[in-house]
Amino acid sequence: MKIKIFVSYNPNVEIEQSTALRLQTLSSLYGAIVYLPDRLGSQKLKSSTRQNIDDANVFVMFSTENLSSVVREEVEYALSKNKRVVIFYDKQTGKNLNTSNIQNPNLYETRFDPQNDDTVNILQQVLKHGGFVPAGTPVEMAKNKNKGISALVGVGLGLLLMWGISKLASDDDDES
Repeated sequence: MKIKIFVSYNPNVEIEQSTALRLQTLSSLYGAIVYLPDRLGSQKLKSSTRQNIDDANVFVMFSTENLSSVVREEVEYALSKNKRVVIFYDKQTGKNLNTSNIQNPNLYETRFDPQNDDTVNILQQVLKHGGFVPAGTPVEMAKNKNKGISALVGVGLGLLLMWGISKLASDDDDES
């Protein structure tokens, strides 16, 4: 049974899309599956995206900009299907999805600072909440899936860290 993760991103946000595409490429090398949203020709939630969310164990979003309406639809759909939803908000952008009316234990949101936060600490916080594999999954298989999911999320956070460092260096170069 393969690890299946749906990774969403805001349309037209290069760092988010690049991170998602890289995670998809890397995961395929290690036997995991990363689904991406089908955004070809439309900014609406397509049935193919719904099917990918249905098939995934976990929904992950790295948000560096305000969430678009299609990403909000994806999050709402994933929660309606009782999927574990983990959203990482860039600290500078802040939490930009109003979840005050969502009382769903499957939703986990956290802020990250790609220039200062420790990826390991963020991963530990996320894994404490568990729920990444369906109930009834054999213990050893669940442990392996959690390790795989944490590895992919760690790589995603690492990619955003590299983006944050390069952005900081670019800002410093502009000031010189």
